[in-house]
Amino acid sequence: MLTFTSERDGQADIYRMTKEATDIRRLTPESDRLTSTDWSPDGGWIAFMSGRSGYANLFVMDAEGRYLFRLTDELSENYDPDWRPVFQPLPATCLVRTQWELFARVRVGPGENRSAFAFLPANQDFTVEGQALDSEGKVWWKLDKNQIPGGEMALSLWVAEEDVEEVGNCLGVPQAEIPPIIPGGPPPGQPGGRPTPPPGWGPCGSCTTCGHPASECVLSPIGECLWDPRTCAPPVVLTPQDGGQCYTLTVQLEAAPYCYATYTIRQQPNCDKQWLPGSSVTIVASVPPGSNCRFSYWSGTCPGASGTSSTITVTMNSNCTAVAYFY
Repeated sequence: MLTFTSERDGQADIYRMTKEATDIRRLTPESDRLTSTDWSPDGGWIAFMSGRSGYANLFVMDAEGRYLFRLTDELSENYDPDWRPVFQPLPATCLVRTQWELFARVRVGPGENRSAFAFLPANQDFTVEGQALDSEGKVWWKLDKNQIPGGEMALSLWVAEEDVEEVGNCLGVPQAEIPPIIPGGPPPGQPGGRPTPPPGWGPCGSCTTCGHPASECVLSPIGECLWDPRTCAPPVVLTPQDGGQCYTLTVQLEAAPYCYATYTIRQQPNCDKQWLPGSSVTIVASVPPGSNCRFSYWSGTCPGASGTSSTITVTMNSNCTAVAYFY
């Protein structure tokens, strides 16, 4: 149904008609300065502006024009009524989001002792599939991993309740099975130890020697969470005497314009301005006193360039980059 104003007799009246332009019906009994109509969400009422009092005020009438109510009574002009639902139902499912991308860390299980996978992208809604308590009794949400970039490679992904905002039926989220922590334990192949992986496969974490991200951790042919050697071949370390090359270390700082930050490399290069293969290099990220920011975490392609400690030690097995993030 549509409404419109028409000045068929010299002054405006409000009419309605079907979308096929049939059943045209006059709704206002008195001609007036009328305009700005708007239907209620349920289609039962029409709000409009009328100047019958000498000033533009807002009125509402039912869809048949039988009942009329005045909404404003002011000696000023009131225009453009705009209906909004009084109640917006919450989503049936539980959704979480964060406004700050570098604060909601996603992990492979519930608890700070689980491996960090990524940070939750900001200003997006993510579906919660389950919940569980960590060892300290804090609530963690199990997320739909397919909504997170690279999440299909993980067994499950979790975020702490205290790090996100919840919307919807979060009280009804079911308990989820907590994924096991893969312990060190006895060596593979020994009594009580894990099965010996196929040649070239290594435990989760070993792939950092060639700078690949945690999203490349996959299930091996024997069902363990391991690094696939096709995406993480062990580096071949050659000394300059063997015809090899030295490697370049690049350190980058990611911070807001107002944030003054710096870094220090504690060792001097040992191959001109580069590093010999296998060299360990310690990097310290810092902010001077009075700087309006704080260190957040490390990332990058250098083995060891990760974690929330401001001091890291990387291993030079290739040209690589370490990135320090501040907020």
